[in-house]
Amino acid sequence: MIRRYIFHATILAITIMFGSAANAHLCMLKNGSYTLTDAAVCDSGAGTTPKQVEFFATDSEIALDVVFQQDGTTKKTLDAYQSKIQFDPAMGNPASCNCHDARSAKTSPPPGDLCDSDSPSSVCGSYPVIWNDISSSLTVGLVDDFITVEGGNYYAKVVQGTLGKSTANTNLLMQSLVFKNIYSSETTAAYTFAFDSFTNLFDGNFCELLTEACGCAMQHKGISTIINISKVPCFTRQPAVSSLTCQGRAGTCASDTDGTPADISMAFTLPTGCVTTLGGSTPYTPCEGIKVKITPAAGGAAVERTASPYTAETTLNDTYVSYNVAGASTSCLDSNPVTTSSVKCRCGDPPVVVMQELKKPFIENGAINVKFNVTDPEGGGITQLKFYYTNDPGSARISNTLTQLNLISSLLPNGDVTATIPGTAVKSGTDIYFAIVAQSSMGLETSFPAEFDPEDAESIYINEDGMISGDDIIKGTHFYFVDGNHPYPSSFPFRAGGDLVLKVFFQLNDTADVSARIYSLDGRLIRHLDSSTVSLSSCSASQPQYCNMCNWQEGCVWDGTTYEGGNRYVANGMYIFNIYAVCKGSNFGGSTLDYTKGIVVMK
Repeated sequence: MIRRYIFHATILAITIMFGSAANAHLCMLKNGSYTLTDAAVCDSGAGTTPKQVEFFATDSEIALDVVFQQDGTTKKTLDAYQSKIQFDPAMGNPASCNCHDARSAKTSPPPGDLCDSDSPSSVCGSYPVIWNDISSSLTVGLVDDFITVEGGNYYAKVVQGTLGKSTANTNLLMQSLVFKNIYSSETTAAYTFAFDSFTNLFDGNFCELLTEACGCAMQHKGISTIINISKVPCFTRQPAVSSLTCQGRAGTCASDTDGTPADISMAFTLPTGCVTTLGGSTPYTPCEGIKVKITPAAGGAAVERTASPYTAETTLNDTYVSYNVAGASTSCLDSNPVTTSSVKCRCGDPPVVVMQELKKPFIENGAINVKFNVTDPEGGGITQLKFYYTNDPGSARISNTLTQLNLISSLLPNGDVTATIPGTAVKSGTDIYFAIVAQSSMGLETSFPAEFDPEDAESIYINEDGMISGDDIIKGTHFYFVDGNHPYPSSFPFRAGGDLVLKVFFQLNDTADVSARIYSLDGRLIRHLDSSTVSLSSCSASQPQYCNMCNWQEGCVWDGTTYEGGNRYVANGMYIFNIYAVCKGSNFGGSTLDYTKGIVVMK
């Protein structure tokens, strides 16, 4: 193979694909507007008609690819290439600077720093730029000074004495040239780019394809390209933003200003297509490559996304975030941006857990109801609620396990929730330890007691706020009232009438069905109070149905009415209050209690 060296300026070089039957040519095409494997990518004819390419007035660059179209019959490999293309000096910097391969990517701006050790070594500050797509695969050695001035005309002069190795015998991307777009309005035939006679293509036998047939059916042609500037015909529709949050990390942040990481999340909906006018409704097709461009409202680089959500990270430092979100596509211009509201990045307030006071004593083998009120000050709601307990400190410390109850389904709208420790865990003389953990929709957690960590079972023993002392769990010798909790009235005498009620407080030492009968002194039944599991505190003017009942743990309540109901209250006098209970618990099951007490009614 003959190899010779031609020295001048720089090159881009080649992408390898397969072509099919067509005449062979060299042309300049708009970057992204063609398919390299097309057999007639440049021209299906003799190559004498200039190419027409369209750019928009809003385009910042004129990006052209120099493409080699193979002969349909005689495939050629290339060993050397040089080109010379005149351009308007307003499209780029003057001579004596280097821009070849200066970008990290085609979409990046020229770096504006030193290019290499050759002279001159300065990179052009803006345009033009030459891009060598696969120099590494062809080991193309580039040379400097590709911009030259000859007779007052400016040229992008690309020279490669020899490629590092022969190319494939396919259609080839020879180089990419990027110029500044200097046209701001519609212009027909704004500029014509043409190959100067200096341009050469050399095959493996060093035959020059643009001046000789070199064994092909016809001689290759260098085809000029006419640039037309048009108005932009379409715009991408606006996207929709459904939510923007900025949340400190649970377990990490302590305040809104502690400098810890915060996670930003924005949910959005992609544009639904393109339209013919900005903000209009008339559809435009094709509309391809739909995406959004997200830019911080405070300034910064745009980020493109093709799927929701957009996520980012910032820090908690009294930080606010807001974004401009524009619809974008590869077919049309961007939409006007949608500006989100300004959102403060917050650590947030965790759930509030308040435990109601436990009523002592407790009965062995009797279930214990532990009542809490759990609310989310952030308003998002409680999403997880778990109750833990153990009555076996030794086992829990060894196995690091606790009995766990999921209470989220039991949480009432007002935040009240009851955790029930079963009677099998309630033993006289044995302490019971318990804790509750609530998590909000923001992922913030609260434990009660505060020291409790569900990952560390032993932490349940730290704070006695979560302990039921075994000394408060009693076991009697027979079914009766708990010591110190014998029946006693809330008022004596009882002034029946209006919203006043009489509560006779007591507590039995085992689970029971308990009722009461109220008699006059002559033995006439005045009122019967049924057994219930509802708390006496439920009795109120708005809930009168709970004002005539008994509960084995709390006692009985009576509103002073007779069987006639309504506002018919008993008369002044002495009455007999008879309490009757049937034990249903495991300690004294089947035992009964019959207790009578006198009460006085005085209006």
